Amino acid sequence: MEPATAVGFAASIVTFIDFSHKLITGTLQVINAGSTTENEHWGKVTKELQNVTTALEVDFLEQSEHVTALKSLAADCKKLSEKLQKAPEVDRPARSQNVHGFQEGRRQGGPSLRECRSEILTRLSLILNERQLSTSVQIASLGEHIDVIRSNVDDLKRLQESLSAFAKEILGGASALGDKVQKHVDELCAKVQQLLDATRPPTPETRVLRQLYFEEMFAREDEISTAADGTFRWILDDTNVTGYDSDDKISDSSQYIAVDVHARYLQNKARALQAEARESLLRWLAEENGIFHILGKAGSGKSTLMKLIAGHARTQEQLKRWAGHKHLIFAPFFAWRTGAKKQHSLDGLYRFMLFAVLVRRMDLIPLVFPDATMAFSVTPCEPYIDQNHFRPLKLDAALRRLASLSSAKGIRICFLIDGLDEFENDITQRHSYADLCEKLRLWAQGSDVKFLVSSRPETDFKTLAPERLQVHLHHLTEPDIGRMALNMFKKHDTFQHVKPYYRSLVDEIVIKAEGVFMWVLLMTRELCNLAAAGEDERTLRNLLDRNPGLDTLYNELIESINPIHRDTVYQMLLWAIIARRRGTRCSTFSMSWIGQLFDDPDFPMPSTIDLSNQESERRLRLGDYRVSLTKGLLETSGNDFPKVDFIHRTAYDFLQQSLQVRQIRSKYPNLNEHFLMAKDQLAHLSFLNSTIPRDSSLIGLAANLNDLEAWNNSTKERYQCLDAMERITPYLQGWWYLILLNRTLLNTTENLIANAKPSPCHHLLWVAFEIRGSTEYLQRRLEDTPEAIHSNDGERSLSLAAILSQSPCVATVQYLLEKGASPNEEAVCFHSPLYYELSKDPEFSWGSKESVWTIFCLFFAGQIIYSSEFEAMEDFHRKKYGPILELFLKTGAVDPNAYFKLRAGDIDYPTHVVSLKDLVKQLFHENPTFWEELFSKCQKGTSSSVQQRWLSRREGLLPYRLGMRPSVSSSFGGVKTRFYLQSVVVEGREFRPRDTWVRII
Repeated sequence: MEPATAVGFAASIVTFIDFSHKLITGTLQVINAGSTTENEHWGKVTKELQNVTTALEVDFLEQSEHVTALKSLAADCKKLSEKLQKAPEVDRPARSQNVHGFQEGRRQGGPSLRECRSEILTRLSLILNERQLSTSVQIASLGEHIDVIRSNVDDLKRLQESLSAFAKEILGGASALGDKVQKHVDELCAKVQQLLDATRPPTPETRVLRQLYFEEMFAREDEISTAADGTFRWILDDTNVTGYDSDDKISDSSQYIAVDVHARYLQNKARALQAEARESLLRWLAEENGIFHILGKAGSGKSTLMKLIAGHARTQEQLKRWAGHKHLIFAPFFAWRTGAKKQHSLDGLYRFMLFAVLVRRMDLIPLVFPDATMAFSVTPCEPYIDQNHFRPLKLDAALRRLASLSSAKGIRICFLIDGLDEFENDITQRHSYADLCEKLRLWAQGSDVKFLVSSRPETDFKTLAPERLQVHLHHLTEPDIGRMALNMFKKHDTFQHVKPYYRSLVDEIVIKAEGVFMWVLLMTRELCNLAAAGEDERTLRNLLDRNPGLDTLYNELIESINPIHRDTVYQMLLWAIIARRRGTRCSTFSMSWIGQLFDDPDFPMPSTIDLSNQESERRLRLGDYRVSLTKGLLETSGNDFPKVDFIHRTAYDFLQQSLQVRQIRSKYPNLNEHFLMAKDQLAHLSFLNSTIPRDSSLIGLAANLNDLEAWNNSTKERYQCLDAMERITPYLQGWWYLILLNRTLLNTTENLIANAKPSPCHHLLWVAFEIRGSTEYLQRRLEDTPEAIHSNDGERSLSLAAILSQSPCVATVQYLLEKGASPNEEAVCFHSPLYYELSKDPEFSWGSKESVWTIFCLFFAGQIIYSSEFEAMEDFHRKKYGPILELFLKTGAVDPNAYFKLRAGDIDYPTHVVSLKDLVKQLFHENPTFWEELFSKCQKGTSSSVQQRWLSRREGLLPYRLGMRPSVSSSFGGVKTRFYLQSVVVEGREFRPRDTWVRII
């Protein structure tokens, strides 16, 4: 019942009772006096009585016990009205008797007028209190939306001003404005979309797509070099296809050396094969189904060719002919063995294929993922729980459903997959090349799904497609190789020196390359370097005559490194290999401290922390210089946080087994790669002031130190890293907040809390919250600083940091309690950013202090209740938080009579209630006696009064049991089937955690 409605209804009842009292009293006086105008008086008052009674006829959609009580009171009043109105129909003695009867009845059995008024006011107060919390939440939510809309309106105003200026530019006759038009239109569309997104939660379809997508999905494609100088254009374009010898005629014939006959033969043969390959591919794209396979040696340019095909307009034209009247979906995926796990696993391939199709045809999502869509339509977004619907077996089943639906839904799909050999080849885990080929054949059986793939000529792949649908790339690239080598010579500073004979060198390169572009790149670069060093033609030809293979060429490049720099370069190569094996790439900054990283066991611990711009720039310049010493084996990429990687996968494969790297590795027999990575991350935090590398290093450091198995025999080194981190944490002038219930961690350099004073991050708080298995370290440190056990600023608590950690450590909590930490120690809880704006009002309370016990109860119940419909998740949280609950109860210092109010679905007011005791009894039902004894020994507070308050407040709330699924109409038109924690009541004080943050570090 809305508050205004309740007040109006109660006032109607009071008016009726007041009027009836005066009516009966006045009528008795008239009757006793025997007035002749009695009947006339009675007619007037009954008419007024009828008008008053009409106000009692109100229909209420909402039902609660307080509303029911008011309705019952109104019904009694209406019955009394009907009896009084019938009084004129009887004679005077009977009428007098009736009126006296009403009066006597009120004296003997019924409540007095004062009692009626008291009951009405009580019920009205309860109704208003019941709705007050809901109204506050609605106002807060509305305020947040207003805040978002206000921000968007300001942005739109600025955009409007920009568009006005742009219009003046058009009227002024400006030209070439197409790009500006598109930019403004894109900005406007994006802003409108933001306004729309702010008003609605993600749809089930959007949640499915979010689960399928992964960050590195398109990373490999973005990093592959675009084909240059006309390379590979023959695969789709049959116009102006020429060899490298036809587009570079030298005017002085005396300086021109005839093209070798064998080179001409290879070019002519390649051109014929190119024409066959082009015709075969174009026909397959436009007319045929199944699998088309491009094979090529390592370094032959397969990925570059596949990227060209993926982005070429003619590919789309041919595929549209194949699709006909159906909807065409073309989706390229580039696998990468040394990238993230999903870039070279079947799980990643499944996710890409499904995402690529469903993002274009979202109407198919309920058919491809029926269970997930149904679940998402009735539950809010929770990423960790949503993942349950996207395990590999379910993804495989979804792909089969998609393949079977393609024909019926009028779509045709062509997948381009580059690098089949980049995927895992583990026979024991059913991830072999043979398994991958089997799945590709299965998916391509129909007429509406086909695959264009590439790989090295591995045995398992040779029969994937029939021979007529195969192209062996390394037999077709002589003209491209010649053009590439020719351009490298012409663009080099030494071109005038080699100009008389460089054409014959190019011919020999074409003959000896065997289609491997990487060999051509390295060989031509080395020839140019020799020429730059002053070597003559004979020396250059001797190198070509030896015809070193790719591995030999890599080896010779390593051997040619300046002896002065070899140790440094070998360390850099080893460091790049370690990073690759761990699925990442080292940074250019790392190369600036590479020697200290390997040779100084204390680095960067005793170093002076320098976060100046000058230091960052110096480190970047030094790193770039050292990368240049590797003879091109390593190269840098990126701007904000430049990374170092191998020039090609073949270089990585070779160097892993190279003698030089094995020798440098043998210099460090006890090398702990995790310790090395941690030191590198600490160095980034010590010397760089840029946000991106610092944030990345901080996350990486915590993940590294939490790999306990890797540090099993290296406790000393692990503690050494934690001690080094203590020097750095004062420089992390950020705020770390945990948003309660949904456990979202917000790490920001901006203070979102009004009136809060900036302070350095506390090292021990960071350890307790971020680092697993850190109890012994904390014990050692707290012996020297016992005051850190207690909150020293009234804002952060070591106990709270340990409890709310992603992996709460029972041993740490136990130690802190034994050393005097109190579960009733208070921490400040903050409201959402909307409240911070309101906090400018000095009368507004922008936060509250809650005990560690209260926050734990809230967190414990929230996690258990939310995950109760998922047995595995419920068991996980029971094991995670049960031992901590046991420790708190054993102290005897906490209130065991806490209880929780729950709301069902989208309803903003509590509908159910459960006490902590009942919740624990249901959760640990296999050992109820143990928990009953724990609760009985806990004497905190006056349990009888608390229990009495709980019982009185429980009126109107239904008991909750784990596993219950409500069915409540949703404000979004669906049906919510989950309970949410509304508030916790501890020692009679109610705390509602919605949009509440707790500072952790």
